[in-house]
Amino acid sequence: MAIDFAAEQEPDVPVSGTVRIGHDISQAILNTAEQDDADFLLMGWRGQQRRRRELVLGSNVDEVVAQAPCDVLVERISPVEDVESILLPTAGGPHSEFAVEVAGAIARTNDARVDAVRVIEPNPTDEERADAQERLDATFGAIETEDIGIEHRLVEGEEIAEAIISESAEYDLTIIGATREGLLQQFVFGGIPEEVGRRAENTVIMAKRNLGISSSLSRLLGRSNR
Repeated sequence: MAIDFAAEQEPDVPVSGTVRIGHDISQAILNTAEQDDADFLLMGWRGQQRRRRELVLGSNVDEVVAQAPCDVLVERISPVEDVESILLPTAGGPHSEFAVEVAGAIARTNDARVDAVRVIEPNPTDEERADAQERLDATFGAIETEDIGIEHRLVEGEEIAEAIISESAEYDLTIIGATREGLLQQFVFGGIPEEVGRRAENTVIMAKRNLGISSSLSRLLGRSNR
């Protein structure tokens, strides 16, 4: 069972299971998170193509991410067993900072290396490169990462998602924060994390910080599904 496996991996961490009976899976998850006063939610995702145009990741995942009263992590798992290397694409902002925190926790547990990257346009000027490097470094300013040894580097690419997917082939795990794109997708994860999650060959974790905008998104999703 999943609970037994989790307990074996981290014997010092209490693990328990709850069975919820209900007709609405996403609502049952949200109710449990609310009742348990959860700090964050971790959901699995198969990375399958959307069957309905109005959905982003899937009906249950979309609704939970939209309405969760806490931070959310969505993981698309690959067959890799050990995590020795982590790719951390970042563009700054609260979701990227959350992704950094998650990467740090996983790196410490697995003694893994972390490479933080920011994608920039090909053939940048010295000023553009310096500005991008400064923005990348600033993402880690308020987060304790000295014990991890994160490498910061810039990656050139015309398409951000393509560049990240290409880089991810050399890592066991990719952790990427939500972006702010489009009217609906900005409230879920964003087109870039979604594409990376679907196409990258390694395990991908998408991270979304709770910014207190779930009620607005709930209304938006409600209109789009009518």
